[in-house]
Amino acid sequence: MAERSETLALLFTDIEGSTNLLRSLGADYRKLLSQHRRVLRDAFAAHGGTVLQREGDALFVTFADPSSAILGAIDGQVALAKATWPADSHVRVRMGIHVGDVIIDEDDDYVGLAVHQAARISAAAHGGQVLTSKAIQTQAEQRVPPDVSLKSIGRFRLKDFPEPEDLFQLHHPDLPGDFPAPRTAPGARHNLPKAISSFIGRDRDVAELAELMETARLVTLTGPGGCGKTRLAIEAASASLPVRPDGIWFVDLAPVSDPELVLSVAANAMGVQESRAASADSAMIDFLSSGRPLVILDNCEHLIPTCAELAEKWLSACPGLTILVTAREPIGVAGEVIRRVVCRSPRTPIPASPLKRSSSSSNGREVTSRSSIAANRSSPRSLT
Repeated sequence: MAERSETLALLFTDIEGSTNLLRSLGADYRKLLSQHRRVLRDAFAAHGGTVLQREGDALFVTFADPSSAILGAIDGQVALAKATWPADSHVRVRMGIHVGDVIIDEDDDYVGLAVHQAARISAAAHGGQVLTSKAIQTQAEQRVPPDVSLKSIGRFRLKDFPEPEDLFQLHHPDLPGDFPAPRTAPGARHNLPKAISSFIGRDRDVAELAELMETARLVTLTGPGGCGKTRLAIEAASASLPVRPDGIWFVDLAPVSDPELVLSVAANAMGVQESRAASADSAMIDFLSSGRPLVILDNCEHLIPTCAELAEKWLSACPGLTILVTAREPIGVAGEVIRRVVCRSPRTPIPASPLKRSSSSSNGREVTSRSSIAANRSSPRSLT
């Protein structure tokens, strides 16, 4: 038969700790292995799955569509959990699912990057856990029963794949839900724009803003258009990447004229999708509530009421979140720390120390030292 191309859902499995099981069970391990294969084969076959390869304790299975693969994985995990194993052993199987194009050659071998990606996703999972790619989540979310959901667990690096991949964990009432971080390195989680020119003369401003964001949860850079608010925000955020592994997200609001679109634009920038299980609002809060992410809301001056409402809601629900705003005026949220960015002409001298720069606060006092900055957190302060 000539080679052909098909789009398939691809599922890989293997037993966690199989070497220790073999060492402890001896000859009985062969019985366990055979039973494990039979249990999974029956569960997968009930949803149209075909076991193509088995190597040691690993299985490679194909399904016609992502939803069938998900349902097969659920039934497989449930059947494994209910089975009785030799010597009362615990058999915990990791699973990974991806969907993509494969070439089926004349020898019925399945070839394609999608096959390797599915295998790498499986290798990142823990025993009893089912991980999927974003492609699976996108295609299957609306085609599975209401009690099935796929929850984002972040971006991670897969061996031999140059770019980090979004991974999702399969949730179902009959499956365990708490697992450690995936068994692979996290990817750089940010969408910061790349600079196309150098940023000269503001190293101190960048360092000071990055330091401020370590203690203040809401910082607003104010100033007239063209004074460098956006660039300063991006540079300070870039400097914060090593201490913000949970994500730095840049949301460009300049082209947004309808306040009703702000949430969807923010969600799109962060790769957060609404689902049947969660509205866009709750999905965003769920996404931002893990770790210490940083969100930049850029060019908010024409959307201040909406941005203020979102900032209040997110900061209240996400204790580790920091928000950096750029606008021509403050957004007026409690706890907001305001820093005024002053336009600098080519001849403007660079101050010797950023802590000696002063600006008038809302009550007319001068801010001239780090201690007074702490005492007047909500007062505007100039970044020259």
